[in-house]
Amino acid sequence: MRIKKCTAPLKAALVFALVWYIGTVAAAPSKITLWQNEAHSVVFAKGVVLRDLPKEVQLAGGTMSSSSLGEYEAKLSLFGIIPYKSVSINVVPQTSVAVCGNLIGIRLHSDGLIVVGTGSFVSESGQTVSPGEDANILAGDVILTANGEKLRDTSALSEIVQKSEGEIVLSVYRNGENKSINVMPSCCGSDKRKKLGVWVRDSAAGVGTITYIDTQTNKYGALGHSISDTDTGIRFDVLRGTIEECDVLSIKKGERGAPGEIHGAFKSSASKIGSIEKNTENGIYGTIFEIPNTAALMPIALANQIRCGEASIFSMVDDAVKEYSIKILRISHHNGDSRAILFEVTDDTLLQKAGGIVQGMSGSPIVQDGAIVGAVTHVLVNEPDKGYGVLIETMLNECG
Repeated sequence: MRIKKCTAPLKAALVFALVWYIGTVAAAPSKITLWQNEAHSVVFAKGVVLRDLPKEVQLAGGTMSSSSLGEYEAKLSLFGIIPYKSVSINVVPQTSVAVCGNLIGIRLHSDGLIVVGTGSFVSESGQTVSPGEDANILAGDVILTANGEKLRDTSALSEIVQKSEGEIVLSVYRNGENKSINVMPSCCGSDKRKKLGVWVRDSAAGVGTITYIDTQTNKYGALGHSISDTDTGIRFDVLRGTIEECDVLSIKKGERGAPGEIHGAFKSSASKIGSIEKNTENGIYGTIFEIPNTAALMPIALANQIRCGEASIFSMVDDAVKEYSIKILRISHHNGDSRAILFEVTDDTLLQKAGGIVQGMSGSPIVQDGAIVGAVTHVLVNEPDKGYGVLIETMLNECG
């Protein structure tokens, strides 16, 4: 009986230690970026020790610095004894970008056709058929080629189907793998056209916000998150795309459980202002033809320079880009996290006009202490006055 009484506290202690260990490992960064010749505060969890620091990097009293440009590696260990993780230390020259906040129209054509569903129809023989379903074509598949021909749009697939004399060989991307699928079209009884019974989508359009522009290259970053198919959640691989001038028509105010939205209108077919070259989990990227005269040049804040407290966002919820106050509540220093920054809107004007963060504001730059720290990515559905943001450091890494 005494053994059983001692076992419970021991189990609890082991569970606590395991939870602490997992939390400590997860919280430690895999990458640290430093400005050259500038001291940065670097804080690790209790029990975590940085070892094997290269001579080019100095660490004293929780402050890290280096005068040598380059990428270096160190080791993290628990209590200085158990090594468990490598850390990349990247020393770079201090950088500034043009901070925007302008609303843009987005047109994106995917590299392949995204399957959004399959359906049945009545064939010429009077039978109900579903060739796509019979061939095991699934929603979320991306059809890359048909009979060896690359598919630039839905009309290209339709033309191949109409000309077919037998089975069509599709190259399909599914779950990270390419598959070859044979499917036999059937002639529809009502319109006498050959069909596969597959619903596909080749493009997306909407509005968002441009975050920053590199003034040396005119490369930009926008949105802070990917453009995905609304039905399947599949991220569009870019075949071609443009960003265009856009006007704000109206604002649907956000409410608890019902996100708001900016209703925008593309100015004209001749209003293209740039290209879309990459669609990533942390934003869209490309080249802009001309830097807006409203953009302000600001330095970039690294992850370890951001603090909880007062900040602001630049956004266009009427006819001009304006600055609105926010408060940063929590920061995760993990690069690649589109929810690395949690903030709440404190600006009365924005709260009255939009209820907080609304769709279309994604990409609005987040600024603190005169430096750009990140971009708005999501709104909390049940708390529209709160939102998430991605680190600017993450966006710059994605842009390449």
